Amino acid sequence: MNKDSILSYVKLYKNILDKHQILLCENDLSNIYQLILLVFELDDLYDVVGLAPGRELRLANIKKAMISLMPNNNPIGYDTIALVFKAMKDESLLKANPSLNLNQYLKVCSKSIGSPIITAYLVSKIQLNPTIWHSNIIVKFNSEINILIRIANDYLDTDIDIKRSIKEIPQIKASSFFGSKFQLKSYLICRYFLHKLHYYFYLIRFKYLKLSSDWKHYLQAISCSESVLDWAFKVYVIDRNSCQ
Repeated sequence: MNKDSILSYVKLYKNILDKHQILLCENDLSNIYQLILLVFELDDLYDVVGLAPGRELRLANIKKAMISLMPNNNPIGYDTIALVFKAMKDESLLKANPSLNLNQYLKVCSKSIGSPIITAYLVSKIQLNPTIWHSNIIVKFNSEINILIRIANDYLDTDIDIKRSIKEIPQIKASSFFGSKFQLKSYLICRYFLHKLHYYFYLIRFKYLKLSSDWKHYLQAISCSESVLDWAFKVYVIDRNSCQ
């Protein structure tokens, strides 16, 4: 974990948030930075060889620290933290077997990434109505984003870092379900463009046609989620080691 690099990514995120008209102060960016560091610590507890002893206490401390950083005592933030922690545990129990397919893998592992915690911070900050956040539209939209980030993360992991692989507990990756790196990349690109079509469709639906009395709230939710994907895409392109 290169803290200087992560800090530079957070500063880059500020520009992306501005484009999505999400205004945060420096303290918010500092909190997001701290949340990212905590996500790395959480990930290490399940990934790195030799960190199992004392895990439960460390997990409790990480969760407590994350909760303290969430603004406005919003239940969305607390619920998201709990879901990510559960997903991390579920992923660690996932074993390779002939019956496991890509959809089953993604159903578990797309929830164990840290990005939903950042999104939850944003929606907690703007105090988005939980009814909007838990609507079918937003839940499906967020699921698409989480899957894309998981696949992108796994795709970058196909360039094996020998030193890193020795330190990590062997895990199932999306690449296990594809015959080649090219097939995985093609699948990722197709899903990314399909998601973008959904994004622009929702922009037309809510921003321009205003086909809901809650169109402003839906736009806020979509902007919070999409900003994280835009950030992930830009950072992954800039630095292939960023997800690691």
